[in-house]
Amino acid sequence: MHLRPNVAGALCLIVGLCALALPARAGAFVYWDNVGTTAVARANLDGTSANQSFITGISDPEAIAVDGQHVYWANYNTSTIGRAST
Repeated sequence: MHLRPNVAGALCLIVGLCALALPARAGAFVYWDNVGTTAVARANLDGTSANQSFITGISDPEAIAVDGQHVYWANYNTSTIGRAST
């Protein structure tokens, strides 16, 4: 059984709920990956200024996490964790 669509759906729900819980402020972003791509995307919390190639050259990213200074992701194809500055 392949669970990637379920994981992606759960992450979208988590990202959406986190975005609703955060007060809107300058410099606040939402991050996501598009399954099957080599990039992490980013947009303002209100959905404007979407950048589908914010971080590129990644090996099929999924499971995004952000700590305020860095964005982390799991590389599905290589079983590694990536990190970049926000």
